Amino acid sequence: MAREFVAFDEDAIEEELDALEKASISDLAKLDFCIRRYEQVSPKENPSPALVESFDEGFLELRHIKGDYKGRLLFYIPKFPKGTEEMVMLVVFRKQTQKTPQSIVKLAEKRMKADLTKRKQGERKK
Repeated sequence: MAREFVAFDEDAIEEELDALEKASISDLAKLDFCIRRYEQVSPKENPSPALVESFDEGFLELRHIKGDYKGRLLFYIPKFPKGTEEMVMLVVFRKQTQKTPQSIVKLAEKRMKADLTKRKQGERKK
């Protein structure tokens, strides 16, 4: 099955990518490489240099294996098959503290709930 990242909201994710680029072009480049790499493997793999870790809230974090690169992507994989496994990009940010800020976690939760609601409504219409 093919896999691809899709944005929760194109404009919001684009703004976050732009902010990451302004803060550090190398963080953006490494995160982009990890995104493309993760799209090419099975969901059970953790392909170096990409590292995927789960959050208790039901979403995942993608980052470069070297912690020096601060670009991060929070995403989730909805259980609504469409032929291609979609991985929904919730938040792109530059991690600057040891722990992911609670405001980022809350934003990811909010976006995930909104996306799930939108998907469920779309399923009911069929």
